[in-house]
Amino acid sequence: MIVTGCSGAIGSAICERLLANGFSIVGVDRNGNAVDFKEPDFTFVRGDVTSGETRHEAVSRAVADGAALAGLVNCAAVVPTLPALEITTDDWSATIGINLYAAYFFSVEAAAAMKPNGHGSIVNIGSIAGARPSPGNLAYGASKAALASMTTSLAVALAGDGIRVNLVSPGLIDTPLTAAVDVSLAEAAGVAPADIRARRVAAIPLGRMGDVTEVAAAVSFLLSDEASYITGQALHVNGGSLTST
Repeated sequence: MIVTGCSGAIGSAICERLLANGFSIVGVDRNGNAVDFKEPDFTFVRGDVTSGETRHEAVSRAVADGAALAGLVNCAAVVPTLPALEITTDDWSATIGINLYAAYFFSVEAAAAMKPNGHGSIVNIGSIAGARPSPGNLAYGASKAALASMTTSLAVALAGDGIRVNLVSPGLIDTPLTAAVDVSLAEAAGVAPADIRARRVAAIPLGRMGDVTEVAAAVSFLLSDEASYITGQALHVNGGSLTST
C-alpha cells in the first residue's frame, strides 16, 4: 500500500489505520520530520510527489520481493489561502502540481503495478472546498473539484482491470493545517482565529469538527474488500456540512 502525504495529520492517521489492519505501507512525503512509524512494515520515501523519480521509487519499493500492490492513497496536498484575485501563476502551478498532477501520475503508475493482480484500489483525498465556493482558497478548491472529476474518469478507465477508484472528501477536520488556515482567514478578515473557528464549526450540522481517525476509517473501508462493488464514488466525511446553507 502506498500513502502520499504520510507525514501530515490525515496522512499519518491513514498510515496508522492501515498498519493496524495488517498492510505494509510505503509512505511518501517531502517532509519526513513528522514521520515516526517504527513498524517494520512501514517504509518511508522522502521526495516530491510531482517527481517521476519519487513515484517510481515508491511503487518499486511497494512491489519489492514480488509483493502485490494492493492500493494507493493520494493524500499529499497544499492549501494556499490567498485572495481570489491575487493568485499568481506560480501559486496555480504549485497547487495543481501537487493536488492534481501528482495524484494522476501516481495513480497511473500504481495502476500499472496493480493490473497483473486483476484488482486494486485507489483512494483520492478530496475536500469539501471542491464542492463549496470559498474565495479564500480558490486555487485549492478548484484543484479538489478537478480531483473529484478525475476520480470518476479513472474509475471508468480502470474498471476493466478490476481497479476501483474512489474519493474521500473531508470537511472541517481538527488538524494543525486547519488551525493555520484559521489564522490566514482571520488575518484577511481582521478578526481573531477563534472567531473564524467558531463560525466554521457553527455551520456544521453535527456541531463539531471531524477527527483524523474518522477520515482514516473511511479510507480504510474504501480500500477493503467490503467496498468491492464501490467505484467512482465520493464519500463525504463532513458532519453533514454540504446539507446546510
